[in-house]
Amino acid sequence: MKIRKFKAILFILGIGISISFFGCNNVKNTTDNVEKNVERGMNNSKNNSNSIKKSINKNIPQFTESEISIDNQYLINELNKKGFDAKKIKANPNPYDELFSVPQEEIQVNGGYISIYQYGVGDKLRMVSDLNSLNDNAYLFSQNKGNWVQNFHLYKKGRIFVVYDGADQKILTALSEILGNNI
Repeated sequence: MKIRKFKAILFILGIGISISFFGCNNVKNTTDNVEKNVERGMNNSKNNSNSIKKSINKNIPQFTESEISIDNQYLINELNKKGFDAKKIKANPNPYDELFSVPQEEIQVNGGYISIYQYGVGDKLRMVSDLNSLNDNAYLFSQNKGNWVQNFHLYKKGRIFVVYDGADQKILTALSEILGNNI
């Protein structure tokens, strides 16, 4: 009888030990799985984040290589090639000040003035936003009133937005040839 009890106890002990080993191994497997799932989740998050960044950057308008080179100096050079004596001057207080989110520069041409607003290489979205602030009759830019003396002419090319408030036909023709049609 003692041998039978001993065998029964040994059998129960063997089953208990087997179950405990199986349970510990299961805990180890579960821990490994959790670590792998966390790592996989982190990688997926990083990949999704990179994908979102690429998508956002792709959808933000950027200046093209050819647009980047069209700046204030480009306009001055092109006007001078056409026989004008275009000179950058200090900006005087005038109706165009603070109409856009970038500083205004003025050039003098044939006794008239042309205001130029140049945007940075990464500022195309800002330029689009500023241009969208122009209301239907071009009287109001972002709640700032423009006091146009004559028929004003608006041009956009590359990184510059140009305002000419004058009627000199030679200047108008040159601006159209250099910058495209009046907007």
